[in-house]
Amino acid sequence: MAGVSVSALLVAGVLLAIAEVGSLTNLIDTAYGQILLIKVALVGLLLFMAAYNRLLLLPVVTKSAGRSDAARLGAGWRRMLATVRVEALGVVAVLAVSAVLANSTLSNGAPVLVRPVAFAQTQPFEGGHISLRITPNQALVNNFVVQFTGPNGAPNDMAESVSVYLTLPSDNVGPIETDLQRVGVGRFVLTNTPDPPIIGSWQITLQIQVSAFDEPDVGFVDSVR
Repeated sequence: MAGVSVSALLVAGVLLAIAEVGSLTNLIDTAYGQILLIKVALVGLLLFMAAYNRLLLLPVVTKSAGRSDAARLGAGWRRMLATVRVEALGVVAVLAVSAVLANSTLSNGAPVLVRPVAFAQTQPFEGGHISLRITPNQALVNNFVVQFTGPNGAPNDMAESVSVYLTLPSDNVGPIETDLQRVGVGRFVLTNTPDPPIIGSWQITLQIQVSAFDEPDVGFVDSVR
């Protein structure tokens, strides 16, 4: 009965994991998938210990009892007790991990953990280019770098100041305004900013002061995960 029950649980667990994870990428890149891998490793350890007890240790104890070999029988029972304790701890660990999984978002839904992808985009500006880079590009912690380059690709002082406006239309958030700091030739930065504050598809507008009478805007769209 134990063998049949374990086999049925393994089949059901594999099918459920396939349905919930959805893909190998989700298994590796999401919190749910990573926790599931920990649970699989723990279950594998339990199965190994159970097989060791049933196939190797139990026959030794049985034979020792039949031969009235007290020393070997005592050693066998002590080892059996130790492995059972390990199995009990493993069961508790599996239950704890299962509780965490029960309160996590499924991998085939909204991922709990998704590695941020840096935002980098370049657009034409005043005969040259303006590039915007946001790292790591996740909610609540980011660095903004704006670089102006001339027609030859070299850094160029094309702006007196740069301000960034962040808007999240889907949630009616913004605009959030922040000024960038000049740190070099045509280079403006904003470090350790809590913006964007939440995930979503943000509209980013750079308001660039070229002169007292000229403040053009350059727009970008950034998906923050």
